[in-house]
Amino acid sequence: MKKTDMNYLSKKYRFFLFDQWGVLHNGNKIFKYTNNSLKRIKDKKLILISNTSQTLVEFKTQTLKKINLKFSYFDKIITAGETLLKITRNSKKNIISRIILRKKAFIISNEMEQDLVNKLKVENFDYTKCKFILSLSLKPRKNHKNLLKKIKYLSKKKIPMICTNPDLYNIKNNKRYYQIGYIAKKYSDFGGKVHFIGKPNLNIFKNIIKNKDKKFAVIIGDNLNTDVLGGKNYGISTALVFDGFKKLNKIKSKTLVNKVISNNKIKPNYLIKNISIS
Repeated sequence: MKKTDMNYLSKKYRFFLFDQWGVLHNGNKIFKYTNNSLKRIKDKKLILISNTSQTLVEFKTQTLKKINLKFSYFDKIITAGETLLKITRNSKKNIISRIILRKKAFIISNEMEQDLVNKLKVENFDYTKCKFILSLSLKPRKNHKNLLKKIKYLSKKKIPMICTNPDLYNIKNNKRYYQIGYIAKKYSDFGGKVHFIGKPNLNIFKNIIKNKDKKFAVIIGDNLNTDVLGGKNYGISTALVFDGFKKLNKIKSKTLVNKVISNNKIKPNYLIKNISIS
């Protein structure tokens, strides 16, 4: 793992895959250096790859526009929600498509993915009558005991789950809350079968760049388990954003952050403070 900065990466690589939260913005607004840094490297191939369950339309209008991120700098914008749509449209024979065709879903959502639900043409059913679970997002709260009781019941019924966001946590107003990936993990712990969409799974990376260009590509994120592991699975270089990782994991000491990163089995190729370019 090499400690460096965005200046070095911008000279070494031609393809940049960016995570969003912790890298480009803090959930409420973009970092002061974000648009300038993107502008400085707009001659490169810039790709925004997010585990959000929103479709591309929802992501642009509900998230990116609100934080004033100049997404026109990106050659591609990829979301887990959009990836799920592509999977179901490309083939009706794969396991995920066959599950979606059951139509009767117990939908777990913060209600910001209605476009995805509409395009999938699924109906929201009571958990006792559903044919599968569609896990999209969680409303910010610290206690999910009632939801956990429901999914434990469904795990015993062998109801499959599709989860479009493997992230375990998110940050809202400087507080860390469980994300839908936490619910999916608990479902798996209960013995339920989960089909994940999004980083670190390769389904979200499909057809992003050609194999011959992977040696010129780097993914930049704040999460070892999704961004860095996903990049490694895909066969490209990885860079962990120190500031984002520190905030995501609620660690105050810089020394402790370095220790946590060093002791983790998942190692990024690079460690950078943030994406600012001087």
